[in-house]
Amino acid sequence: NETNVEVMRGMLAQRPQVEMQVSMTGTEGLRSIRARHPDLILLDMHLPDISGIEVLRQLQADTHTAGIPVVVVSADALAQQIDAAFEAGCTHYLTKPVNVGELLTVLDDLLERIDTRFG
Repeated sequence: NETNVEVMRGMLAQRPQVEMQVSMTGTEGLRSIRARHPDLILLDMHLPDISGIEVLRQLQADTHTAGIPVVVVSADALAQQIDAAFEAGCTHYLTKPVNVGELLTVLDDLLERIDTRFG
């Protein structure tokens, strides 16, 4: 939702090198990811059209997107949901409300790995 998007924009404003593109549905997100091939993905598990798990599965099934790190950001803190997300291919799982320091640490780590790999 728009509130979550604005909260995330505020957090990411601390990393001006990060450009945030927003998709409000899983289908739109998959289309955008395939077209833009971002360095990393922030994914909510509860989308209006398809589940975050399905998005993860589709990303992993596509050789062009399977290597993109995915950070799940979700209000769902149940161990079963978290395990399912990791099994489907997420790299990190952060629960809402998101701790800004934790989010930035995860992003910094992933971006550093990407820089090192593609330098």
